[in-house]
Amino acid sequence: MLRKISWLFTLAAIAAAALFVLGPQNAAAQSGDNGKRWVHIAGPITALDTTAQTVTINDPRKGSVTVNATPTTKIRVDENKNATLADLAVGDFAKALYDPATMNAAQIFVKRPRVAGPITALDATAMTVTLDDHKQGLVTLNVTPTTQIRVDENKNAAFADLAVGQLARATYDPSTMNALEIFAVNPGVNGVITAVDTTAQTVTINDHRTGPVTLNVTATTRLRVDDNENATLADLAVGQFARAAYNPGTLDALRIWAFNPKIAGSISALDETAQTVTIQPRFGAAVTLNVTANTKIMKHHVPIAFSDLKVGDKVFASYNPQTMEALRIEVKGK
Repeated sequence: MLRKISWLFTLAAIAAAALFVLGPQNAAAQSGDNGKRWVHIAGPITALDTTAQTVTINDPRKGSVTVNATPTTKIRVDENKNATLADLAVGDFAKALYDPATMNAAQIFVKRPRVAGPITALDATAMTVTLDDHKQGLVTLNVTPTTQIRVDENKNAAFADLAVGQLARATYDPSTMNALEIFAVNPGVNGVITAVDTTAQTVTINDHRTGPVTLNVTATTRLRVDDNENATLADLAVGQFARAAYNPGTLDALRIWAFNPKIAGSISALDETAQTVTIQPRFGAAVTLNVTANTKIMKHHVPIAFSDLKVGDKVFASYNPQTMEALRIEVKGK
């Protein structure tokens, strides 16, 4: 019993010594560098004085607080980690860390207000764009020479690339309503091609959500069918599955990527005279395909002839749904 009490006293003494040694260090860590007790504030900037180098932030809990921006103050505006006082604007939402003894700010972090929603109006004369944000409602921004515009993958887009109906998000300067960045995305359509008009140069895609959409295929439309990145309108066919991005103002297709249907199963019939192969999938009806001089027949990635095919072979094939021409037949197994 005495031994247990002795051990308890020993442990208590060690704990007390640890608290004595570590206590001041912990206090300093909570206080910050050199024992300073930093204070956090957050709220909209209500005043800026570039002469006095001060920033006033209206914190909802602490009220209006004016801090000094010194040469050692780290200022960040969105992703710009090397911002200066000149980059700040009244109305910006800011977070700051400062020393209450000197009111000198150690850090000021500003996040610009954002707006997101469909573009509802464009004024090329006034150079303005209006977005319908579901929280803020209609917001009209000025597009200036310094506004960075991106449309889909085009990082060097211009005002002319924007269109009513595009979904966009933007950051802006609340004091001037000048857009700083605009990122717009053209709408897309996904579905089965139901019509191709080579005279009118149009393709109709039936999207299960929006219904049929007819798009114009222009000289700038990028077409791809399966792995063919240099496809043309003639390569598109009714029955192919396609996805496309388009300009909602003109309905001009920007990109169309179409996929020919594919089938996997066993060869159930071969007609060497008609040059046809019938493939029976595991589920569903058999499909008979025409084998032409353009059909690629492969086994283990090596070309073979039609005569090398046998009933019962396990195959994977892609084909044109309009002509039922086999584009590629790959024999699986031994």
